[in-house]
Amino acid sequence: TFKEAFEQLRIKNKIDKNDMVDMLHTSLSSLKRWLLSPDENISIDFVVAVSLMLQLPDWISDLLFDRAGKQLSDKIPRHRALKYILRVMWMDGIDKANEFLEKKGFKRLNIG
Repeated sequence: TFKEAFEQLRIKNKIDKNDMVDMLHTSLSSLKRWLLSPDENISIDFVVAVSLMLQLPDWISDLLFDRAGKQLSDKIPRHRALKYILRVMWMDGIDKANEFLEKKGFKRLNIG
């Protein structure tokens, strides 16, 4: 499941949930809500943000997307930009990704 994959990656990277909350600019209650009902609460932007936060190479990000039941489409320009970020900028972090998105005229990552 997404929750199991998320927890495994979080533990492997030695990031506790409080640090993760700070990195994602959200609250602990929001993080818990997303993980309790990922099908209802997790967005593409959330998966991208987690992938960047954990500095996941694109092939692991792809697996995380599969577990979340989410998909990036080549037909959607913003999705193509997100794919670029995950392939090329995966070690640059969320702030750099948001700068790139804004420069290209897209909305920043929004994890709600």
